Amino acid sequence: MDLLTFCVEHHTYHAKNHIIGKDLLRRILALLKSQHAFLNLCAVRCMRRIITLKDDFYYRYIVKGKLFEPLVTAFLSNGSKYNLLNSAILDLFEFIRTEDIKLLIVHIMEEHGSAFKKVNYVKTFQGLHTKFEQLKDRETNKPDIDGLRQPSSFQNSRYRRDARALDEEEEMWFDQEDEPEAPPVAEPAVIFTDGVVMPLEKGLIQFIELDSWYKLMYLINI
Repeated sequence: MDLLTFCVEHHTYHAKNHIIGKDLLRRILALLKSQHAFLNLCAVRCMRRIITLKDDFYYRYIVKGKLFEPLVTAFLSNGSKYNLLNSAILDLFEFIRTEDIKLLIVHIMEEHGSAFKKVNYVKTFQGLHTKFEQLKDRETNKPDIDGLRQPSSFQNSRYRRDARALDEEEEMWFDQEDEPEAPPVAEPAVIFTDGVVMPLEKGLIQFIELDSWYKLMYLINI
């Protein structure tokens, strides 16, 4: 048993896989039914070492297998006798209370809370009950964070546009064809031999006298 306890402390990964995979802690706690006190103490000491590691895998394994049941049965069977077994079990529950291990506190009080009501010569179980009630109150009065983060309907209607309306607007925009722009119309003009440009009236043909010659210089677009 000492060798197993050493492995639990110094070879945490492999020891954890072996204990959980083989359900070894349940077999160890079966020693609590033995008539030999040293075997009872070894079983309690091993469970105390496992809980001291503060490993959630071990905690879930203990809760799922209801492995506190043989421990509580041994404690109640021992009665009010002040011996090593009584002290070892009380020390284990006191550690759970002082370290505030919530998962184990909830499990112990839900499964065995009624069995500890008559145990009043120590304050350990009263303290566990107080912490259990505090946890329930916190869970009851826990604010709805999701509700606080959710925007109001007014904000949605004001600042958020319908996706379908946006799609329709985009389709209308793409369906519109750009009207072709009319090409710029150059103003009709008459060019003289000396480089002078003179505009003509639209739709007319004009004759210019230059060096005693009549020449048709420009035909305006009709």
